[in-house]
Amino acid sequence: MRIINTGAFVAQYFYIEDHNFTIVEVDGVFTEPEEASLIYVAVAQRYSILFTTKASTDRNYGLVTIADQVLLDGIPDTLVLNQTNWLQYNSSATFDPVNVTLNIADENPAFDDYSLVPYDKQPLLENPTKIINLTVSMGILENGKPYAFFNDQTYVHPKVPSLYTALTAGELATNEAVYGEHTNSFVLNHLEVVEVTLTNNDGGSKFLSTIPTVCFCFRLLRNSLQLLSYTAPSTSIVHESIVLTASQVTPSIFISITSKSSAVIQPMVKTSTHSQITPYPQLSIPTTTPHSLSIQCAATL
Repeated sequence: MRIINTGAFVAQYFYIEDHNFTIVEVDGVFTEPEEASLIYVAVAQRYSILFTTKASTDRNYGLVTIADQVLLDGIPDTLVLNQTNWLQYNSSATFDPVNVTLNIADENPAFDDYSLVPYDKQPLLENPTKIINLTVSMGILENGKPYAFFNDQTYVHPKVPSLYTALTAGELATNEAVYGEHTNSFVLNHLEVVEVTLTNNDGGSKFLSTIPTVCFCFRLLRNSLQLLSYTAPSTSIVHESIVLTASQVTPSIFISITSKSSAVIQPMVKTSTHSQITPYPQLSIPTTTPHSLSIQCAATL
């Protein structure tokens, strides 16, 4: 079964009533098989799971999704947070409503996917030749709307699309300034290993420090990430994405990337999931104590 969160907002919990399943892939990365009964699917995130059907066909079972209401400032009366589709065993049997009892307001009961390990066991990238420091924060602009910021700049679309600029700027294509004043552009050389340090400066929390009201999804399109270490136990990782959860202790994430060709990276931030734990780990990291975290990815732009 292939699971994809196609929503723009918010993350979803997913489970199959009275069934366990085996996770075998996350965001294009095959993993060592791990059994689970509930997963947390971030916006645009993808899972592949395997499950065994029951021998009996006397009833049908719900395919349940639950919107992460912790991410919402308010819940309209018309908004339905829980949705049920059906795993049909018997068309003549009833489709009884699923009794949803998960407590997602005070905890994240989903599978702790820090334990997932990539199937290919790709060696870690080494010796970064470039370091990029990015500080993530939230703020209110003059129009009264909230925005996310990298290094105190919120993303503004350049007048000319970046790909067009890269193809037409000639020798200036390696000058980051030509890609726009508020794009936070970084030019990477061919086969360059780049370490990116992400620091989450948003400390808002409605409940515990591990259950924030604001967190960030950092995505490098068409890149594979390698998780190495982290600085706060509430930090979370998504393959091709890095989810930084807000906490009382400012977490930092370190990333290394290798560009297979010259590339221009323009990171963008959006509010996304909380307590998201979707990994691309290369080594076992306990989640009960603070650590340092590094991530590596291979750029294929």
